[in-house]
Amino acid sequence: KTPVVDEDVGVAASIRIVNPQNMKKEDFIDGGTATEEMLDFLAECIRYGISVCVAGATSSGKTTLLGWLLTTIPDNKRIYSIENGSRELALVRRKEGRVVNSVIHTLTRDSENERQRIDQIALLDIALRFNPDIICVGEMRGPEANAAQEAVRVGIAVLTTIHSNSSEGTYRRMVSLCKRAVDTPDDTLMGYVTEAYPIVVYCRQLENKQRRITNISECEILP
Repeated sequence: KTPVVDEDVGVAASIRIVNPQNMKKEDFIDGGTATEEMLDFLAECIRYGISVCVAGATSSGKTTLLGWLLTTIPDNKRIYSIENGSRELALVRRKEGRVVNSVIHTLTRDSENERQRIDQIALLDIALRFNPDIICVGEMRGPEANAAQEAVRVGIAVLTTIHSNSSEGTYRRMVSLCKRAVDTPDDTLMGYVTEAYPIVVYCRQLENKQRRITNISECEILP
């Protein structure tokens, strides 16, 4: 542990274990996470090119829901996934030993050498060259939020997650992340992100550890 921390103190580690089981629609319904109508609505949004942002606090079930939504995409649509550091999504489908869908999985790579570092912004730029139908950004936590909303506004559906404390506060959180990349007025950025993500899904973990979709919001831009 030294010299990262002092010799006379202990080490605290956070280990994230990825659940290898893929959740099915029935699992969400039986567990009370969502209703069938909720899940069907979200699946149709993604299938027909409407971008969705899944918001919530840590351990609220954002990535689990995102993973299931991606399984509902038809095999003839190309998915381009971007994850930060470690793979949690397994989207390749096989039938009789052959791959039947079109998926490009990408990962960020950290490096002290700036020329060898690959971040989410670089992967988003590369994504546009692969003609994807859907881009999945595993989590927006920095300036890549600006690149993601730019991708949406050129006509590509984006499915992503973000940490926020409410459905209404999700757009303000996006604006603050975009500000890390560009020096653009808040009002302008708010217009960009609300145009980019018409649908926000808010997930919450209750006191008894059960997970719920508590809110599905549509942002309507008025004159």
